[in-house]
Amino acid sequence: MTVRHEPPALSNSQRLDNVFRQAATICEGSQSLPANCKMLRANSKLPMAQAIAAAIRRVPRGRVSTYGAIAKAAGYARCARQVARVLRQVHDLPWQRIMGSGGRISLRGEAALEQRFLLEAEGVRFKGRRVDLGEFEHRFPKIARKQAASSSGRRGAKRLRPKL
Repeated sequence: MTVRHEPPALSNSQRLDNVFRQAATICEGSQSLPANCKMLRANSKLPMAQAIAAAIRRVPRGRVSTYGAIAKAAGYARCARQVARVLRQVHDLPWQRIMGSGGRISLRGEAALEQRFLLEAEGVRFKGRRVDLGEFEHRFPKIARKQAASSSGRRGAKRLRPKL
């Protein structure tokens, strides 16, 4: 019979200390991201996923954005749930910089604590459980929308429907 020796289980505070230390070294630039963080899943190569990932990458260090703002900046307004899906699929994104509406952390448990620690290491301050969006929200430049051409070519012209 073989006896397996397992390392002693870490307490939650020890795990959080490890996460905080690793986050601090990554934020300082003295440690790069692990090699397996560069992996992409096959369905993350869709145009929507690529646009959302590009919008997430535009959020600078020390700033945050919301799921809805990322979706709107990517050109897919009202698709905030897709932002969460892309964050799960694409592993080299700054996921900690994406918040729920109003600056709240949407994650639960240890992942929420890790997100808060990473943001605090980047210099983001919290008001209670929320990020101070007035000071730390990244504002994307407004994109000019295409004007819908009416059937007569004039702005504001009414379309006439045939009577039945």
